[in-house]
Amino acid sequence: MCTCVRLWALRHRLYGVRFGSGGSGSSMHVIAEVFAQKANVKFEHIPYKSSTQMVQELLAGQIDFDRVIAAPDMMAVVGKLGKVLGRKGLMPNPKAGTITNDLERTIAELKELRVRTEDQNGAQRLAWTPRWIAARDWFTTKLAGLPIEDHYDAAGNRWITLKGESPKALLLGSHLDAVPNGGWLDGCLGVMAALEVLRAFAEKYNGRPPITIRVVDWADEEGARFGRSLLGSSAFAGTHSLDADRGRTDREGIRLEDAVKSCGYDMNRFPEAAVERANAAAYLELHIEQGPVL
Repeated sequence: MCTCVRLWALRHRLYGVRFGSGGSGSSMHVIAEVFAQKANVKFEHIPYKSSTQMVQELLAGQIDFDRVIAAPDMMAVVGKLGKVLGRKGLMPNPKAGTITNDLERTIAELKELRVRTEDQNGAQRLAWTPRWIAARDWFTTKLAGLPIEDHYDAAGNRWITLKGESPKALLLGSHLDAVPNGGWLDGCLGVMAALEVLRAFAEKYNGRPPITIRVVDWADEEGARFGRSLLGSSAFAGTHSLDADRGRTDREGIRLEDAVKSCGYDMNRFPEAAVERANAAAYLELHIEQGPVL
């Protein structure tokens, strides 16, 4: 069975859900219908008899699904079909109505970061260390040519902003710091995926999307070195505990406050990071908790 779901959207407004399957009793049918009800939009069910019928409609240009959810043995077939149809001009240009992301580029960049900051045991990007700084410097090279504003806040969180027609901002991101011997996707996956989303919006809307897109790389999110996780993001959120944290020490006896200062930041100014909350409408983070084996 092949199941297809289409979301009709114009910019950031959802208009409807279209569901196609061999029957109306499947779990995917229920999920699609509930989603439509929650979003208060139109729901349409098309009882496909087979995946062949769906392919025929694709060939005839009668449907252009934004997203296809299929059984594993059908996924590759549908993907290859879409590429063939696109080359023959039988499918609409995806850039005409959807945002497209270069997933291969993102994976290649993650592998590049892995080579630069891993050893035989896994990722080695402890916050407030030279290797973490080097990872952030590497990330800078990926911003070249983008119509963005880039700065660090008072707590060391990094903000990359693509200004939109509306000042209301969608925040996307995660963190580049890692636990010792960490997995190659833990944290950095969310940062690089967020960057790819920003790139896609910049391309789609010629540098001026309907809403503002902000990518954030939180400082010392893992807290592996000093035992205080969410350090930068708590400063942003206003839930910091500076008096309790500044005296924390790592295995070498280095104080957290001194490590932060060595990177150019003053913990007394951490509360100023709260200014970044202005116009934040939503926050999304793609994240995987991963050790060195997975």
